[in-house]
Amino acid sequence: MRSSRAVVFIAFVSGLAAALIGGSGCLSSALATGTDRARESTEALRCVAFGPYVGDLDPDFGLHPDVPLIDTLLDRVVSQTGFDCIMTYGVLNGLDYVIKAADQRGLKVIAVIWLDTDTVINDASIEQGTETAKAYPDTVVRLSCGSEFRTRNGVALDGIIRDCIARLRAAGVPQPITSIDTWWEWCARSWPCQEWNLSADVEWIGINVHPWWENKFSGLFPCTTAAEAADFHIARLQDIIGRYPGKEVVLTEFGWPAGPDGDSETNEQTDQHCGVASEENQCLVVRETLAKLDQLGLQGSLFEGFREGDWKSRNEGPVGVFWGLCDGSPPYTCKQDCLPVCGNGVLDPGEQCDPPGNIGQCLGGVDCRTDCTCKPCPPPNPIAGSRLLIRNKLPDDENKNEIVLVAKDNNVTAGAIGSGSDPRCTDAGGSGSGGTLIVSSQVCGQAHATSLPCQDWTLVGKNPGVGSIPKGYKYTDGELDDGTCKVIVIRNGRRVKALCLGKGPTRLDYDLQEGRAQAPVDVVLTAGTQSYCAEFGGSIKKDGTNGKVFKAINASPPSVCP
Repeated sequence: MRSSRAVVFIAFVSGLAAALIGGSGCLSSALATGTDRARESTEALRCVAFGPYVGDLDPDFGLHPDVPLIDTLLDRVVSQTGFDCIMTYGVLNGLDYVIKAADQRGLKVIAVIWLDTDTVINDASIEQGTETAKAYPDTVVRLSCGSEFRTRNGVALDGIIRDCIARLRAAGVPQPITSIDTWWEWCARSWPCQEWNLSADVEWIGINVHPWWENKFSGLFPCTTAAEAADFHIARLQDIIGRYPGKEVVLTEFGWPAGPDGDSETNEQTDQHCGVASEENQCLVVRETLAKLDQLGLQGSLFEGFREGDWKSRNEGPVGVFWGLCDGSPPYTCKQDCLPVCGNGVLDPGEQCDPPGNIGQCLGGVDCRTDCTCKPCPPPNPIAGSRLLIRNKLPDDENKNEIVLVAKDNNVTAGAIGSGSDPRCTDAGGSGSGGTLIVSSQVCGQAHATSLPCQDWTLVGKNPGVGSIPKGYKYTDGELDDGTCKVIVIRNGRRVKALCLGKGPTRLDYDLQEGRAQAPVDVVLTAGTQSYCAEFGGSIKKDGTNGKVFKAINASPPSVCP
């Protein structure tokens, strides 16, 4: 959370308020066009919040960041982090130069036009923001009227946000517009999540999610550890996606403080101590959140790039100066070990392979591309699904989660022995490719993916010889050492069966959420270069809204695989 004057943390009450704001509106042609731009503009970007008030600089007093400092900090972002996008907070006091400097370095920008209760400053911000956005239409990819303005000022001043949006749109800025705020505000301060009627005025939605502060103020989510933070980020993001199906939603802030080492907050309502600040925990939260965003194809912005000055402690206490991933003093070194780095020879979260050129890590022996992704395999074969069961334990316990798949179809074809579709290791006569299983909801964004390494695959029945079609292949990992699947059977011309459990060291993180229907749910099983897909959306026995069970049967083969 960031403020140039004050930060007011919203206190969640244990007795939840009813929905404060409702309603809807028709999208104008400008709004619809902006929504299309929102979907197109930043689909694959990985962003970081950029605040240059480091060292002794203070946004409320004295000097502001100069050009050499801004250039130096942006050079560190480019050379040491791999982020290709920054989020900025304001365009006054020379901060509009940040966008010019980002343009020179090929960085994209989510630009916040800072709003407060001072109308003179707001007018200047909107005027300068409009000018800058129109001057750099290819660099500034999204605009926001304020950041957590409603959190700081309450619902009575929503008109200031709407005025900013209207003025930007009247001025003809080409970028999609929103007002970034906490997920709680975008849930209209209600649970289950309700609609904030500002959605009728914006083309996209930006939400800030900080379990660290929930651990201090929230009676709803009072205890989230660093190990659970990534799942919390994704869960709140999916809540908003489900509430606003016509909008693109971006996780505009997430993070975890790196210090003071061992520092923790006491929840004001439950007296619990759950979040612990440390360098290690910060890296854990950053790595896992980025990996999950990549896995789901969602966009997020890490908070924040640099550890800013003591002014942050005025509002956020001792952890305020520890949110950044990079040092706030020269030479402004960044913690590269917290981030996936393509080309370092290590299979980091979010990467399919590393280094580029490596063949063994990609399914079917295909080449690893320069962005550490594998060349696409042949499209999956659609098959009928007999039964899909997803079971969660309440209270939440991923160790007791379970996925069961049965798909009976004569079109199930086992790959030829020794071909790219043979998932066994090369010393067993296979391709060495192994496989993967992915289960994902089309509507909720929930997903679970697990690897199926080659050493756990064997033939079903006798070996009929190289080039022949076997009875099938069987995957067995009784101790769950290599993933979440205990057994998978592919029987040629007959069926596919899978049993996956959360009992091992790998988490089975498909999270059924109360009140959220899951169907349709896609299943894609890959063995070598051979893939199979099923879609469970027809006969639903349990839709998952109880948070415990999703069960579907008798699914026809999908017309198109995901």
